[in-house]
Amino acid sequence: MRHRVIVLLAPLLLSSCSTGEGAGPNSSVSGNHSAALAQANAPAKLLALNPKEGQQCFDQAVKLYQSDRMAESINQFIRAGELGDPRGFSQVGFFYEKGDGVKQNWSTAVHWYRKGAEGGDTLAMKNLGQCYEDGAGIQEDWVAAANWYRKAADKGYVQAEVALARAYQFGVGVAQNRALSIEWDRKALAHGDQDSAHWIKWLRNPLNNIGFRTTQEQELVMAGQLRTSAELLGADPTGILFHNSKERVAWLRGLRNRVDADEAQRQREREVEAQQRHDNNVKRLENEGYSHSEADRRAGW
Repeated sequence: MRHRVIVLLAPLLLSSCSTGEGAGPNSSVSGNHSAALAQANAPAKLLALNPKEGQQCFDQAVKLYQSDRMAESINQFIRAGELGDPRGFSQVGFFYEKGDGVKQNWSTAVHWYRKGAEGGDTLAMKNLGQCYEDGAGIQEDWVAAANWYRKAADKGYVQAEVALARAYQFGVGVAQNRALSIEWDRKALAHGDQDSAHWIKWLRNPLNNIGFRTTQEQELVMAGQLRTSAELLGADPTGILFHNSKERVAWLRGLRNRVDADEAQRQREREVEAQQRHDNNVKRLENEGYSHSEADRRAGW
């Protein structure tokens, strides 16, 4: 199973960007939490974009964060985004996703990820896509998830390439397609994701089951058993586009039913074959002079 990877906080770089007035190093972060929520719902500030100054603000925000001046750092990350460095918005989204220095709030995380994504930050695009896939802070929408994965993947962001490969592997917002999954895995491998090599090799074999998105999906089909049904060979929902987890779970339940029925049929066939072998052995032993009861005992199972 492929896991989401979130990487934030650039290396500390000195910056001349002013922090302005704000809370001191010992101030309560909870106050800033409320301020950030208010700012999330307020109209966007009309600041002249200045990417260079935005980058300087971002660097200064990193320095504040590493000095445990959380309230000031959040304000500075937001200002960095407003000045044209969308990484600032993405960082604030990360804080709210993880509850780092603020009360965890997925809806607020989605708000800041969206601002970062719309500003062009590929990490925010991927994380926003993940929120849409997981239904975290926003209604599940796998087509939207795949669209955001693609936007970031088209810009060469490796974790988005991994996510898009996974989307094609399982039909998450796109029509399920092994070949396209392998294609995006190859791009991710070329950009340094070594785990993609495993999926390229695995998916090339059409007899290999594509696997499962989550352990919950695996349990739904496998039920903690060693399954032997040929229904699992390949078992791709080829060409199917799932709009949400409900649709995919319904398909998996159908797969589980087919597996159960196939294995039950195989079991019945084995029982018939075993009975036939037993009956043949009884007849053979009876022909050798044994009584029926003795022949039945000796024939065994």
